[in-house]
Amino acid sequence: MGWQYYADEYAVFLKHTYLIIKDECPECKVVIGGFSGVSTGFNNTFYTAKFLDTLLMNGSGNYFDIFEFKQHYHNAKNYREIGNKLQVYAQIFSNHGLNIQNYPIFIETATHNGNPYLQPPPPPLVYQSETVQAWGLLKTYIYSISIGIDKIFWNLVIERYNFGGQSSNAFNHYGIVNNPQNDGDSSKKLSYFAYKKMIEILDGSDWANTVTVQEDTVNNVFVYKFIKNGNPIYVAWWDYFNTTGYNQGDSIAVTINGLSSITKVSVTQAVPKDTSGISITNYNTAFKSDTVNVQGNSATFYIKEKPVFVEKLNVTSINETKDDIVVKVYPNPFNTTVTLQLPVSGLDLKIFDEIGKVVFEKTLNFKQETLNLNLPGGIYFYQVKDNKQFISTGKIIIQ
Repeated sequence: MGWQYYADEYAVFLKHTYLIIKDECPECKVVIGGFSGVSTGFNNTFYTAKFLDTLLMNGSGNYFDIFEFKQHYHNAKNYREIGNKLQVYAQIFSNHGLNIQNYPIFIETATHNGNPYLQPPPPPLVYQSETVQAWGLLKTYIYSISIGIDKIFWNLVIERYNFGGQSSNAFNHYGIVNNPQNDGDSSKKLSYFAYKKMIEILDGSDWANTVTVQEDTVNNVFVYKFIKNGNPIYVAWWDYFNTTGYNQGDSIAVTINGLSSITKVSVTQAVPKDTSGISITNYNTAFKSDTVNVQGNSATFYIKEKPVFVEKLNVTSINETKDDIVVKVYPNPFNTTVTLQLPVSGLDLKIFDEIGKVVFEKTLNFKQETLNLNLPGGIYFYQVKDNKQFISTGKIIIQ
């Protein structure tokens, strides 16, 4: 930040520049930006916070139209630091009688894949797979929109080469397309395909009415709702890395309520199935998707490491009727014995506890099966599935 030690002087420069620009181009917008910050733990003692405070003290709030800040040198799991920065800057605005939400807010950000080294400040960047970068991108965009940020600019589409004369600088790892100057690879990364899928699903949404449905910081489950063409689209994820006792492959049950006049939803992972973008040969089949029935205006499904999109499914495209897919579970609640009445035989049953651990599984060879479940009392979730899609999901209670 070239003006770092000259905030008072910059306030004068900004005022004169703004007035000249508006005189020549009244419809043009002036952006004040470049406000960087530490990767995590940003607060009002950092120099960019002090710089902004001095500007606003000098009346500079009248001489810009858009506010922009940055978020860099962070691991994907620290995506919520964007919210911390916004709160710090919002408080500085408020201290001078201004509301930051009266200005369009832009951010420029990215997270890496691979294993770059980190220039100060800490914490150190860790190795991140293409999968982690991809879900980091998705969470960055969705979370930022949910807290009122108007535009999010990913740092670069194609990787930089030898940024700052340093071959392993983090900025060489931000791109969503590989740079062949770095390693001979020019392929698209998983983050490219995740970005494309996100745009395809959410473009045209009513951005001003995005709803935070769930931010459960105990179970680390987050759900956000968008409206597109009058229909709800949900984006949900599990911050598994903050969950004590997590083991790779664990999942957690998520329930979305209020799905009136919807009979089925599709649950599509937001990151491709492959471990690297170079392996993707057919974009249309790259994302895992399941069908979940809506029961009692609610849909329950399971999330692992990858975020998911949950959308209303057009049931007319499915060659089955509502009656064909009913799974009856009774009695419910029960003590040890429960009966499942199924539309067909040969379905697979899984039962999960509240943290998503599989506690019982069985292939159901008959259209009606009675099970003796030797499980502790509590709330469980079941999933009945054939080899193509979910047939039914729901909740059971053992007394």
